Amino acid sequence: MQGRVWANDAVFPDFFQANTTKWWESQLSRFHDEVGFDGIWLDMNEASNFCDGQCYQAKHAQQLVHQQLPYVPTERSLQSGSIPLEAVHGEEGKIFELDAHSLWGTMEAKASSDWFVSK
Repeated sequence: MQGRVWANDAVFPDFFQANTTKWWESQLSRFHDEVGFDGIWLDMNEASNFCDGQCYQAKHAQQLVHQQLPYVPTERSLQSGSIPLEAVHGEEGKIFELDAHSLWGTMEAKASSDWFVSK
């Protein structure tokens, strides 16, 4: 998934894919080889996005999930500061961001913690 944060465009790894944790660990190892560190700050690890949904018109989903919801608590946008609810995760792309938003950050934290434990 592509979004936008502090500097400009950013991409969010899909921790629901089988090989993403291995890739994440290799990135941490490469960085650690260059700059030794004892901890990591997982800032904005809830897939924050400054675009409030999809950043690029050409990538908008044809069926918008938020338009199909029967009820939205507080009636505010669930995409405010987040990647689109239509973003899909997993090997077969069957897990919607709507259902996995909080779990994504947990999976990133677990992958990072597991890397530290293995060191």
